[in-house]
Amino acid sequence: MCIRDRPSISSIELEGNKALKSEDLLQGLEGAGISEGQVYKRSTLNGMKSELIRQYASQGRYGAGVEIETVDKPRNTIELKIIIDEGKSAKIKKINIIGNEIFSNEDLLDNFELSEGSFFSFLNNNGKKILELKSPFIQKAIQQSCLIKKKVVEADEKELGIRKILNFGHTFAHAFEATLGYSARLNHGEAVILGINSAAKFSLLNKILNKKEFELINDHLNNLSLPRDINRFFTLKNLNTILSFMKKDKKNNTKKINLVLLKKIGSPVYKLQFNEKTINLFLKKELTK
Repeated sequence: MCIRDRPSISSIELEGNKALKSEDLLQGLEGAGISEGQVYKRSTLNGMKSELIRQYASQGRYGAGVEIETVDKPRNTIELKIIIDEGKSAKIKKINIIGNEIFSNEDLLDNFELSEGSFFSFLNNNGKKILELKSPFIQKAIQQSCLIKKKVVEADEKELGIRKILNFGHTFAHAFEATLGYSARLNHGEAVILGINSAAKFSLLNKILNKKEFELINDHLNNLSLPRDINRFFTLKNLNTILSFMKKDKKNNTKKINLVLLKKIGSPVYKLQFNEKTINLFLKKELTK
């Protein structure tokens, strides 16, 4: 019987990439646990393809393709040659604004610089550097966030319409915080992240958000080791308390619960109301999975 160790990766060569720099692609692969010196496994190929396609999708290039060739090298090593077809960048053809009554479409479009998910792409590609407070990434993240909020507030100073989109995820988040008595176990930022992911998942289950867009959000949080699952913080015994706080939310003006949901990344929708039973079933499923 002959036992042979798995080969290690001696080098990774990229070909065909122009829109994304090789160092950025390699950094993304390294973040996914794939780099020179690592042990090569068959599953490595699928992991590399998925990570590279994810990076291109975050840049609006949904038709990108990846082929990987392997070349045996001395000393039980292997060389990987990655051939990339970047495809064409998706462009915004039309912007539909739903639910606006106070302002015209033209007024709203004048107040926003909508592009192909560029800020999300920046966050997706530089999330770890931002969390480590590295310059200039943390400064750009804060500046752009403040600029977006400024434009929304200026467009609707009295919160009669579109300003409500700033509450995305917060109805869930405030209920999570209150249920734990605003303890150090779950800080405000973590609660908002849980709320955003809950709202995104609720959007998916109600066929407002498609699966590909949801997975981009979910993968982004997962890659940064940010909290995604409410069952890490709550159990079924907390369900009625969470619901009670959601019903008390100041944005509710009927017996139903108002939620800001997501149609796609960068496109929230408001003026949506759901009955207690629908949200109860959703939370119960999340708490018991």
